[in-house]
Amino acid sequence: MEKLKLTTKCLVGVEKNKVLYFNDFNSLSEAELNWKPEKKVWSIGQNIEHVIKVNKQYFKILEAVLTQTYASGFMTKQPFMHKTWAKVLINAVDPKKRSKKIKTFKLFEPQQSKISRSVLTDFLNNQEALRKYVLELDYAKYHDKIIASPASKMFTFSLGTALEMLVMHTKRHYLQAMDLKKVFPSQVK
Repeated sequence: MEKLKLTTKCLVGVEKNKVLYFNDFNSLSEAELNWKPEKKVWSIGQNIEHVIKVNKQYFKILEAVLTQTYASGFMTKQPFMHKTWAKVLINAVDPKKRSKKIKTFKLFEPQQSKISRSVLTDFLNNQEALRKYVLELDYAKYHDKIIASPASKMFTFSLGTALEMLVMHTKRHYLQAMDLKKVFPSQVK
C-alpha cells in the first residue's frame, strides 16, 4: 500500500508541477526568462533548463531499469549506504528547506547563454516523460531497486527515492524561479 501511495504522490506532484510552471511562466517573454538580478544567480529559464537536464540524466537510468540493462555498481550493493544517501538527497531537494543553497554538479548546470521560450515546451514534454516512467515502473517490482546517481556512483538510493526526489526537485526550482519573478525590475516586465 505504501508503494501505491508513493506512486500516486509522484503522479500528483508531476501534474501539479506542470500546471504551476505553465500558469506562472508560459506568458513570460524571452527577456523575462533570461533576466538575472546578478551574474551568479540562475534566471527562470536556467532553473527550468536545470530541471530538464537533471531529469534527462535520471531518465537514462530509468530506461535501463525498464529494459533490464541497468548495471548495478559496487556501491548499489552496500545496504547500509542507500538509506543514508536517500535521506541526504531528499533533504537537499526539499522545497521547504530552500534557505540552504546547494551547489549542483557540473553535469546538471544550465547553459550560460540565452534560454529560448521553447524551454517551456521542453519542460512540459520532460514532465510528461517523467509521468510515463512513474507509471511504467512497476512499484511492486522496482520500487526498492537500488540505483546510483548519474552525478556520482557513490550516491545510491532506491528507485522510489529517485522518483520522489525528481518531483520535489522540480517544485524546489519552481519556488526559486517564482522568487525571481517577484523581483523583476519594471523594465523587464
